[in-house]
Parts: sequence; C-alpha cells; structure tokens
Amino acid sequence: MFFFSTTAAALVTAASSASASSYAPLAASSLSKGAMDLVLDTAATSPHSVQYASFSHGPPGTADSFISSLEAQWGTNALNGTETAPYVICDSTPSKSGRDRAILLRQKCGIDDAAVSPLLNHPETACFRASLTPPRATGCAGQPAVTVTPFTAWTKVPGRAIADSFGSSADGVGGERRYAALFCPAESAPAKQLVTRAVGALHATWKNKKNGCPPVPFGEAYRTRRLEGRGLLLHPVDRSPSAVMPDGCVLALIGSLGSHPFVCDVEHDVSIRVLNDQARWIIQGSVGKKASTELPLHAAGILGQGQVAQVSDTGLSVNSCYFYDKTGEVQRDKSKTVDSTRRKVIQYYAKYNAVDGSAHGTHCAGTIAGSACSYPTGCNSPDNKDGNAPAAKIAVYDMDSDSGYLYPDPPAAMFRTGLQAGAHVHSASWGSFGNGYKSTGRDWDAFQHNNPEYLVVAAAGNYGWWNAEASVIHCGKNTLVVCASLSAGTGLGEKYVADFSSMGMTSDGRMKPDICAPGKYIGSAAGGTTKRQCNFNSYQGTSMACPGVAGAALLLRQY
Repeated sequence: MFFFSTTAAALVTAASSASASSYAPLAASSLSKGAMDLVLDTAATSPHSVQYASFSHGPPGTADSFISSLEAQWGTNALNGTETAPYVICDSTPSKSGRDRAILLRQKCGIDDAAVSPLLNHPETACFRASLTPPRATGCAGQPAVTVTPFTAWTKVPGRAIADSFGSSADGVGGERRYAALFCPAESAPAKQLVTRAVGALHATWKNKKNGCPPVPFGEAYRTRRLEGRGLLLHPVDRSPSAVMPDGCVLALIGSLGSHPFVCDVEHDVSIRVLNDQARWIIQGSVGKKASTELPLHAAGILGQGQVAQVSDTGLSVNSCYFYDKTGEVQRDKSKTVDSTRRKVIQYYAKYNAVDGSAHGTHCAGTIAGSACSYPTGCNSPDNKDGNAPAAKIAVYDMDSDSGYLYPDPPAAMFRTGLQAGAHVHSASWGSFGNGYKSTGRDWDAFQHNNPEYLVVAAAGNYGWWNAEASVIHCGKNTLVVCASLSAGTGLGEKYVADFSSMGMTSDGRMKPDICAPGKYIGSAAGGTTKRQCNFNSYQGTSMACPGVAGAALLLRQY
C-alpha cells in the first residue's frame, strides 16, 4: 500500500533548472523523483542504488539528475518515430475511482485496454503503465489532470536489483551479475529483430573504452540468449573475468539493456534453484496436545480421486514404488503426451532430460500424491510414505538441466501443458532470491486471473535464518505462497515456523507468505534405478511444505 503525504498535485513537479531543450517542459511536467518512488520502487529512486549514482552510466542520484534523465528519454523516444515505448500515465481527476480514471485515460489519450496495466490506485490519483507512440504520449501529457512520464533505463530496473546482483544486499545474498531484459507486451516487431538490436548495443557498450570493460572479447565474459516469451538474457560466462569486472562496466551493460524503447523491464535474473508421513495428519488438522495421527479427510473417502497436480521440478523417478506402473509408462519427452490410464504419472514433459538426478522432484511429487503400489509380487512399503492425495495423479514438468539450475517456461507454455492433462493445481518448489514483484509474479497472476479454476502453489524460500524479514521470494498476488512449519517432535512443535523459512513482507508492503505447512524433516519418495523400490528420504525446506499444501488443495477440489 502507498500513502501520500500531499495531494495528487504533488505528483506534478517542475524541474529545478531551466533547459533550452524542447523536451524540458515535458520533463518538467513528468513525475518527480519522489513522486515516482511512491508509484514504483526503481533503481532510479531507491536508496539501495544511491551508492552507484557516482558512475557516469549509473542511476540518477539527485532530483535534478532524475529530471535530466527524463528530458533525455523524451528525446530518445521521439527519435524513434512511431515506435511505442513504456510510460507511467497518471490521472488525478477529483472524486473518481481508479476504474473511472482508467476509463478517462483511455478516452483522453486514445489507449486501448490491452496497452494498460495498473501501477497505483490512490484516492487522489491512479497510475498505469502504458505503451505509447511519442506523438500520443505528447498529446496525452497535454490533457487536463494527466501526468505522463517516460520509463528511463533506470526506472525499468527494480530498486534492489543492482545491490542484490553486486552482492551488497543487507542479508548478504546475491552477487550474481545476471540480468534479463523483458520486451514490452505491446511490441509488435519480431522478437528476433529486437534481440539483434539489443545484442548489438551490448557489444558496442562493451567496446566503448569509457565504460571500463575488460580488454577481452565480449563473448568471453558474457553470453546472451533469447528468453522464451520475448526477452533477452545476459549471463556471465563461467570462470569469466566478470567476477572482477569493474562496476561501471556492468552498470553500462544494464543501462544499455534498459535504453531501448521496446524493453519494459530489466531484472536481476538470479539462478533458479530447488528449495529443498507427519505432514499428512498435521495438514488434516491433528495438532496440539491432543493430536493424533488420524486422517479425517482420507477416512471420509477423500483421497484425491479424479484430481491431477502438475509438478514443475527436477523430474520424477518412475521406478519408485510410489509412482511405478507395471503396465508401462507415459512418454517422457517434449511431446506433452497424456495417458490418463496410467496409475500415477499421466504426463511427463522433459525439457532437457527425462531423469531426476537429484530426486528433489520425486520427493515433492511423493508428498503430493505418492501411493505405494500394491502389486502381489511386491511394492508395498514397510513405512507408509504416501502423499496427501494418494489417489490423485501427476503431470510432470521436468525442467532440470546438467547445469544444476532449473529453467522454467512462461505460464502460457508451462501451465497450459498441465491443463492438457487436467491439472488445475501447480506445485513449484523452486525459486530465486529477490523480494520484489517481478515479471514471473505478474505473469503467474495474470494466468490465474484469466484461468480462475487454476491455482499455483509456490515455496516461500529458505532465506529466513536469524529472523530475516522481507526474505520471501515468491510475491505473486494470486499465488498461494507456503512457508514451512515444524513437524511434531522437532523444536517447539508443529505450531511453530521453521527457523529457515522465509518471512514477509514483500518489498511493496504486502503480506506473504500466505500459509504454512510442515517442512521440517519430511519423509517422502526417493529416487533409484531399481524398479518398485520404496526408498524414501527425509528432507527439510519450504520445498517440502509447498507440495503438502498442493496435495491438500487437491483434496479440497475433490470435496
């Protein structure tokens, strides 16, 4: 939530110094640095970025330099003719709701619904992100009660992104100088063409001696890759000199990514990692001094029949007795084949390989819907580690790679693959460091908004050591984010949160996580090469809590 100490008129500020530029009046009528900070947490306004303002290519450090950057951006956008660029547009018409102001902006500025996304809804003003051509932006800025502000390279970057990627965040996590430039949704040019332009600019930035980059070819230090879903990744090459690369050089590269009108966001692209018998009865209500191991939902016949969960993770061991099917198995490849006749795994999409090398995905899937097979020739487990919804089935989205990291796809690809198998609950026990509302959170929110029968359950993260506040990593508004509680017999008992579990709030002040489930020493299925083996491991982490809630969601859907 945002609180304004002044009226909406304070959102419009004049530049403190005059300029002969024809764009000075437009910059002067744009949001001031302080006003922009109330609308968005950006590297151009955040105190986390002040230490980098001294670099020539770094974020603006003062109100005057912020206005100067806006003036330059107005001019840059104008040079691109009819090419659209992102702007913050605000309407402060008195006595209107946010919806009314959105309608007014569409009328005043001639913007269609698809080009607008909300940023701030305050009693005195409402602000939106919109993709506009320069003539339309200029005309919109001349409308009554309207403020138009172009996104600069540094207002496209989240407030903590630089500090986190440079390894100087307050909690000491970070240090990966990996970035993602996300193209604007309204951009109509072919993605390949945009990538070529952005990569060419990066090479030119690297070669410019004023930026202080190492005297080695760009390709020996950084690699670029097209991001599925329209974007560009900029990652350091393993063992490259980027580990000791001057900060000014990296800032210049970030600025280059954000300088293009077709780029809407530049994010810190942290490597995505996994977040590694009692959970069932605790989740079903058996807690406290009179707790028992009863499973009231199971006793009532609610076992997840007719339900499917999609699990995006490191894969799954089809040899485990909790998933084994003696009649055969579904295709494990990129075909997205669905075979609902299978005992457990009815879909296995394998992005890179079709094995679970770490057994993390197997453990998580087991917590959701594992069920030891009962074939006469053997499969029964001496220790029942069945999942929360043992009669449900699994759709696997294996996104593991040999690099040790996971590479998820956009919702349109990943979630819709699960929907083909009838999965309406998605379990994501993985993530990357960062406490902001990033593009992943926005995309997941949009998908769940457009598909209200679909629920994404995500792990909160394991960065809560020493009561580290604001350490929750999944910050989506529609996503059910899960923290880890203790198991019975550990620490203070099942009513307490685990010491490693990430905490709220989010960077924009919202409550997360949403719910806790047992995540301390959870026994579940383990990998193995022997068919029908009933190995199990006991792990801890919000990775273990997340699938417990996903399994419970299947029981609720059945009920």
